Amino acid sequence: MLVLSRRCRETIVLPGDGVTIRVLEIRSNRVRLGIEAPSGISVLRGELLCNVEDNVEEPTAHHGPRNAASTREGSHARPRAAMATA
Repeated sequence: MLVLSRRCRETIVLPGDGVTIRVLEIRSNRVRLGIEAPSGISVLRGELLCNVEDNVEEPTAHHGPRNAASTREGSHARPRAAMATA
């Protein structure tokens, strides 16, 4: 695992994947990140990844309504910016 320190408005770039992660705000124990990625790359929070893996194993299980963000993942029109809270 690579561990980096970043200040507000600084970025981390994954050039091979076309991904840019920017620190938007730091407030007490919360960090707001902005993630820019091509439409072909999924960006999920860790707790949502567990839900996605559960859905693959149990396709008939009901895990609640889909949110608006998950319906946009199929769009291939242009790169998107996603907000994540760590």
